[in-house]
Amino acid sequence: MNIAISRPPPVELWTIYERPNPLQYVAKLTLIDGDGVHPTDRLRVSSYLETIRAELLARGLQRLKRDPEDDPAIVELWL
Repeated sequence: MNIAISRPPPVELWTIYERPNPLQYVAKLTLIDGDGVHPTDRLRVSSYLETIRAELLARGLQRLKRDPEDDPAIVELWL
């Protein structure tokens, strides 16, 4: 008898950064799985923070509270 063990899909972590020149917001995807943390090249870019928030909310993600020790360029994290 073969027993198949399936791994859960990786967890998406999106980090939103502010870029001041020109004013843009960039969200970068990092995948987290049983093997560790894997940065990706996937980005979302918008002049409006609300646009990126709406996209992440539509994916079923939730915003995390910002840690005071985060880099000042980090606006927020979504998991």
